[in-house]
Amino acid sequence: MSLHDAEGIPPLPLDLDDEQLTNDIAFSAPAGRVSTLTGFIAVSRLFQLLSGCLWRLKTLRTDPDSGPSQERILEWTTRAADDLHAVLDGLPIQLRPPVERDDAGYCSSPNSPFATQAANISITALCVEFAIVSS
Repeated sequence: MSLHDAEGIPPLPLDLDDEQLTNDIAFSAPAGRVSTLTGFIAVSRLFQLLSGCLWRLKTLRTDPDSGPSQERILEWTTRAADDLHAVLDGLPIQLRPPVERDDAGYCSSPNSPFATQAANISITALCVEFAIVSS
């Protein structure tokens, strides 16, 4: 997260679990099955957005007088928010934050194998959203 994209971005892993890897060149996940790496890849993309926000804050604080115009700041903020929503909108249903709660206020499916990943994605997305607004 402390490195900026200009310093290089490592490739993200394939969106496949180990048991799906074969000697074939063409990898394909079974239809309807969500890989456990899907959540990791989503959080990695969110951290790339967060890194961009932090780099921007460092840059603007170093020399605020030579910063971008209000129009350019608004363009960047809009683009960053669109990128955030693209990551979240591309998530399978298993990794989306649960919005339905029972009478006690608990998520309806806390025992889902993806519950922890969905929570991590939700918290990271909120951090990115705050960083976008702050920068």
